[in-house]
Amino acid sequence: MRIRFQLAAIKLREGVIDFLDQLARININKALITDLTAQIQFRKLVYLELDRHFEYVVTSEESGEDKPHRASFEIATNKLYPSTGLNTPELQEQNIWMIGDNVDSDLKGAKEAVNATTLGIKSEIGDHAGNNSIDMVFDSFHDLEQFISEKGWDRTSNE
Repeated sequence: MRIRFQLAAIKLREGVIDFLDQLARININKALITDLTAQIQFRKLVYLELDRHFEYVVTSEESGEDKPHRASFEIATNKLYPSTGLNTPELQEQNIWMIGDNVDSDLKGAKEAVNATTLGIKSEIGDHAGNNSIDMVFDSFHDLEQFISEKGWDRTSNE
């Protein structure tokens, strides 16, 4: 029951589910990269009912390294884009986003490993104006969802 108690203390950020649903509607695959063990991460995903929102999970157990080492980012990229190898022109044209709450391990790691577009959660990372590892800072997942809508990226070609 100790795990259950710890899980009960975890709360999702407001708007996360709506944002993930928006990405699913526009057929964007998602990978979760974590330094937690697989056992803990999968329990957390099921408890928070996030397990259906991610196509792939990459743990440091799988990659053999914690973030910001490039191994986990490369594995995730290869899972998301299995027909293209890393550092190919096809991969470089893909728009890979990394949303994270740690500048060094999440954002800088993803930028250096796979040249991801990096998005940070302001409440966790602050503004970090001028930091080359951060492409965008957002206040909430609702703001990010609205940004995608304003860009028209969530519209289908049938509309």
